[in-house]
Amino acid sequence: MDFDALMQQLPLLLPLLFAIPFVLIFLLLFVGGLRAMLKERASVSWPSTQGLIADAHIKEKLSKNGMRYKPRVEYTYTVKGRAHTSNTINFGGRKAIQSREEAEEYLRPFQKGNTVQVFYNPSKPQESCLLPGKGFAWLAALIGAVGLAIEAIILLSFYRSFSGH
Repeated sequence: MDFDALMQQLPLLLPLLFAIPFVLIFLLLFVGGLRAMLKERASVSWPSTQGLIADAHIKEKLSKNGMRYKPRVEYTYTVKGRAHTSNTINFGGRKAIQSREEAEEYLRPFQKGNTVQVFYNPSKPQESCLLPGKGFAWLAALIGAVGLAIEAIILLSFYRSFSGH
């Protein structure tokens, strides 16, 4: 392809090149959200064992909307004689916490040294959570799906108007 032919195709390629990063971001959100939703649903029927909270703290993060607080835990548990360590409270995360008091309340059952019920994947015992079925994975999947749909509509309308259809 010579340079003149490439320059004639440039108006068709620019929107596609601009859209690719957004499509990838929305695709990752959608796929990641779906995977977390599947784990959320599956975790409800997982067997459980007793575990021990090894660490619990609140991570502070300054965002454009102010301070955010993220509860963090680390717990240990044993399945079939094998020890495991995890930090997953639930799959799909949780809503942003905007007050330290709310974060402390959320962490109250998970204080260091507390015994907790750990739900683990029977086919991958290293995969576990403390709150089965509770999370916001659906939100990531929804944002990804809506973003992909909007990108598709924008690109289709552009190419239709460009081709005259």
